[in-house]
Amino acid sequence: MMDRVKKLEADQVIVFAFSRFARSTMRLLKGLQIFKDCQTRFVSITENIDTESSMGVAMFTILGSLAQLERSLIKERVKAGMRNVKAKGNLIGRVRKRNSVLIESLLEAQLSYREIARIAKCSYGSVHAQKKEYLARKAKEQQQKLHELKNKITESRPENPVETMKSMNVSDEIIQQVQIKIETDARDKVREIIGGANYETYD
Repeated sequence: MMDRVKKLEADQVIVFAFSRFARSTMRLLKGLQIFKDCQTRFVSITENIDTESSMGVAMFTILGSLAQLERSLIKERVKAGMRNVKAKGNLIGRVRKRNSVLIESLLEAQLSYREIARIAKCSYGSVHAQKKEYLARKAKEQQQKLHELKNKITESRPENPVETMKSMNVSDEIIQQVQIKIETDARDKVREIIGGANYETYD
């Protein structure tokens, strides 16, 4: 609709209520400016406002501000209510009924969504939601392990950090990630020292 207004293909725009056109005062004012520039008349039936008059523009802006204020107040009341419920120790939202441990075990076994949903007696959506939580948790744990390993290596400064990690029964994947991280940090430090000039490295 606004594209047609900008192309000067609309003489007037009529809406049931001004809130159907804009949800914030900024959008409302921006839209009114576009209508003005394109010489398009704007009419709101519910509020009986016509932008052909100066009074109509003023009233429209005031009503838009009041509507935005009302939405902000509702939002604050909802947040306050949720904080009150949490403070009392009550749960917000639906109670989780899926067996998270079982679903994650089946995911590790690389079963399909259909098989997992049948065994765990849940929907495909529940399986997908649990998979997202599982992957996010695993990624966080992986990052934490990398951070701890990097700190240990930095503090101890061993002659052979790879052997040290191997002695700790660290997986090859994590060892490789730590090596890449250390090498990247070293390169960044060199660039910082030499001011970004080009350089070559030799093993």
